[in-house]
Amino acid sequence: MVLIQFCGSIALLLGACSAAPILEHEWNSIKVPLPSSDPWYHNFTNSACDLASLEPGDVIDKRAVEIPSFLSGSVSSAWQVKFRTTDSRFQPTWAVTTLYSPKKRDNLALVSYQHFTDSADIDKSPSYNIINHDIVDGAAWKTFVGPLAETWYVNLPDYEGPGASFGAGHMSGHATLDSIRAVRRLGSQYTGLPDNAPVAMWGYSGGALATEWAVERQGSYAPELKITAAVIGGLTPNTTRTFGITSERKSTYAWLIPNTVRGLASQFPQIKPDLVEATNASTWEEAVHDLMDAADDQTGEFEDLRDVLDSLLGKFNFKVALSFDGLMGYSGVPLMPIFLYHADHDQLAPVEDVRELKDRYCQVDDVSISFQISTISTWAIGDAHINEGIRGAAEAQNRWLPDAFAGKLPNGCTETKTLR
Repeated sequence: MVLIQFCGSIALLLGACSAAPILEHEWNSIKVPLPSSDPWYHNFTNSACDLASLEPGDVIDKRAVEIPSFLSGSVSSAWQVKFRTTDSRFQPTWAVTTLYSPKKRDNLALVSYQHFTDSADIDKSPSYNIINHDIVDGAAWKTFVGPLAETWYVNLPDYEGPGASFGAGHMSGHATLDSIRAVRRLGSQYTGLPDNAPVAMWGYSGGALATEWAVERQGSYAPELKITAAVIGGLTPNTTRTFGITSERKSTYAWLIPNTVRGLASQFPQIKPDLVEATNASTWEEAVHDLMDAADDQTGEFEDLRDVLDSLLGKFNFKVALSFDGLMGYSGVPLMPIFLYHADHDQLAPVEDVRELKDRYCQVDDVSISFQISTISTWAIGDAHINEGIRGAAEAQNRWLPDAFAGKLPNGCTETKTLR
């Protein structure tokens, strides 16, 4: 509520407006440029008044796009859809998603896959990065999306929105839900996806953030959507605690901190002066540069980074932003069964944080969460967060999602351990 008051009300300033036209561009499949240089991404009537006249999930525009080479054997078409959504300040905005239709139509179901973007760079948006990627990202895409697209329709939302709002929970959850709405409203004449096809959501790490917030927000924001199940892995339920862990000595994930601060600032510009003051900088751009330098400490000590964080966490606006957009479990409860998986040596969030969230939800009647903790012997840990992502992906694709669509999900809350 405090953050909404920070922003004021656009609706009160603009008054009523007529419905905005829905643009429809139908082209042959095109090669997609990066968002920062893509006229289609930015070029439409996008005043707040026009967006406000649309319903969340309404299609603004669509186009057929090229199919990534590694999906060419399994995917028949790819549609990129621009749609109306709602940001973390509960103001109208837009986002983009890409729908991949399988050549095999044996399983008419939709998986909304929230890929781990982990960046406040608009050019890292999943819909674009899946085509314009480097070797490392390419391996991730083949691991996570390749098997999905062989079996199901895949919805790939750019859930951070046009501001690349990494870490903004409400924005990410709203955009995920609205991407599913938009794909539904696109129509089976474009996709072949039946109106009654079951839907599941899946995300790991940064993608788990978007998926979990979609789970929380669904009951109040998109109650008409029927979600069969959600698969969530490598979750970071409390951003403040994750900041503490990733700024510890020798952490390999300190770079997440400046990206999260930049992402939150795109939703809540009131925190920009906080970072400027915390870094003793003159401008926001200089402050971001200083924060990135502090997170890139080659000694691995991160003393400057912790000093900046200590200052930020003492600022009212920043604390409120983190509480509102970075603390899970207070915006709703799951209305669908959840498969929740986490490594017990995860470097971003301790398993206790995830268990605490699960226990909070499981106090509510009819909540079903299957929580699986992966235990790894100390000598074999390596990067537990990455390892669990790879191993958990196979289990999600081969067992959890098929069981969800087959109606074989257990009821109630359980916790199990498995040795990876």
